[in-house]
Amino acid sequence: MLRTTLPVSSNILNKEPHINLEQLNTKRLKAKKYYDQHSQHRDVFKVGDSVLLQKEKGKQWVPGEIVGKAKTSRSYFVKDEFGRVLRRNSSFLKKRLSNTTAHWQAIDFDFDDTVEPSPSVSSVPEVSINGNSSVPQITRTGRVINKPVRYRN
Repeated sequence: MLRTTLPVSSNILNKEPHINLEQLNTKRLKAKKYYDQHSQHRDVFKVGDSVLLQKEKGKQWVPGEIVGKAKTSRSYFVKDEFGRVLRRNSSFLKKRLSNTTAHWQAIDFDFDDTVEPSPSVSSVPEVSINGNSSVPQITRTGRVINKPVRYRN
């Protein structure tokens, strides 16, 4: 530990630090580029939009409707299917088509119960019972199965 002060010129102590603004800006732009590369665009909702909302993280999505926008930037008030008004961040909201349920209810799923038998056409060559057929066996992928010589008759 020094008990005396070292002699230093006052010019050296009062110097402004040298800042290279070009390098600083290029570093900032580079950092912004890599950050924005993986960022996601959030949907902007209007009052009356039909949405799907997630009540709990990882749970299923349920239908709802936007009632209003909160004071914070990405929060919305949403009315769920039971009429309760919930506050949700836009990360827990997805846009949905408003008439999807009506569309599925309008489709008539009346199917005929009669099934017409189709003629069975076999693409696999028939193998004789004794196993001495001249037709080679072929796998599903198209490879020809060659038996080893010791197993051939």
